[in-house]
Amino acid sequence: MINLGSVNPTMNPAVQQLLPQLLQLAQMLQQQPGMGMPGMPGADQFNGSPDLGQNAIGGIPNFANSLGNVGGGAAPAGGAAPTGGAAPTGGAAPTGGAEQAGTGGGGAAARAVDIAKKYEGQDSKSLKGKLPGFTAPGGNTNNCAAFVSACLEHTGALPKGGGSASVSTLRGKLKSAGWKKVPGNQAPKGSVWMTAEGKGSHTELVASPGGKSTIGSNNVRKGFQKISTRNQPKSSGEFYAPPGG
Repeated sequence: MINLGSVNPTMNPAVQQLLPQLLQLAQMLQQQPGMGMPGMPGADQFNGSPDLGQNAIGGIPNFANSLGNVGGGAAPAGGAAPTGGAAPTGGAAPTGGAEQAGTGGGGAAARAVDIAKKYEGQDSKSLKGKLPGFTAPGGNTNNCAAFVSACLEHTGALPKGGGSASVSTLRGKLKSAGWKKVPGNQAPKGSVWMTAEGKGSHTELVASPGGKSTIGSNNVRKGFQKISTRNQPKSSGEFYAPPGG
């Protein structure tokens, strides 16, 4: 490593101009391994959702939060984007298959239902490693919120980290993201159905307009869930419609 203290900047004007950048680089190299991305105890598989005490997706911490720690968050000289950080030419979807950056909307939410239907009939636990962002945190059961969240995040109906493995936490995140509680007969495809607050802990995606059917990780017997579609009485819970839905 270069000993910056031994460099006499007055001997070379070019070195003198580069010295601030070299000092910044030296500070970055002194960061802990992983470029300042420590582990995130207390976060579940959806970055930023402290529900189950598990790590972030696949054990990888939240890049968006972690990169801000590098060099104190200072932008490179001249305001240039970090190497490799430029947006893909033509606005290509982010790695992992998400179709949007998570701005939400009815179209993205409706596509989340199409994603869910691809897994219909399969054990929810078996989807770990198949459905991006889904880690089957409940094992054979209790995967309903994680499944709904993964489908919504996959299409950009929710931003990465906008879902949760907890029904109550997911409800709060939907509200914060602008999802509105609506009557069942006004719920579009891609809305989120939930048991009413204080009356249970289950959630599914609205599979058809008007809340006539839902799809999600449902119990087929005690302690075991499959992805299935079922008719859902409008009075059985709450419906949350996406922004612009």
